[in-house]
Amino acid sequence: MDGHARTSTELAIVAEVSPSTASVHLNRLKTQRLVKVLVQGKHRYYSLEGPNVAGALEGLSVLAGGSRDRFVPNTPSRLRAARTCYDHMAGTIGVSLHDRFMTLAWLAADSTGGGNTYNLTLSGPRLSRLLASMSRRLGCCAAGSRAHASIGVSGGLTSAGR
Repeated sequence: MDGHARTSTELAIVAEVSPSTASVHLNRLKTQRLVKVLVQGKHRYYSLEGPNVAGALEGLSVLAGGSRDRFVPNTPSRLRAARTCYDHMAGTIGVSLHDRFMTLAWLAADSTGGGNTYNLTLSGPRLSRLLASMSRRLGCCAAGSRAHASIGVSGGLTSAGR
């Protein structure tokens, strides 16, 4: 109820049940439209369907006698901050870059990409130059095209003419 999407494994740990039990229950909750699923690569992230579901769960939590300890992931902090995941940057820094690039209108979501593809806007060439400059300084390949709460680092940026 902290607003973060979690994998079924993380939720199983918090609930102190086996991963298979968590998976069965999450599928039932999804069928009843109480949780939604975001598929990102091989991972599935579950979150509450909306504020009304969160409110109902909070009410039930009060009736049940309180809440559990806050979930703390065991992923090292440096990996939570910045990492790559397959073909994109991830972690807190990847999310921050995505949000900033969207705010600056350097990227626009591609309506045909199912929410995971982005195109350069007319002001987006600045981003392309920035990434090229970063890659030369860091000695790495940097281009980007897709992400959902992350920034792609392969596949190339293309101008959508927006």
